[in-house]
Amino acid sequence: MSDSIEKLPKLVEDIVQTSVDTGPRGVLRLAQGVQAFLGVGQEWLTDVSK
Repeated sequence: MSDSIEKLPKLVEDIVQTSVDTGPRGVLRLAQGVQAFLGVGQEWLTDVSK
């Protein structure tokens, strides 16, 4: 479980870095990344709370 917790900040960092690198389209990609992150985060929380 702790491995998952440690990976979350790295995932966010990668998403933000990719967004910055891609320029104007990066904003759209960041929004998609946040949506994906929230989806994964909800699944992760569901698994952890079992």
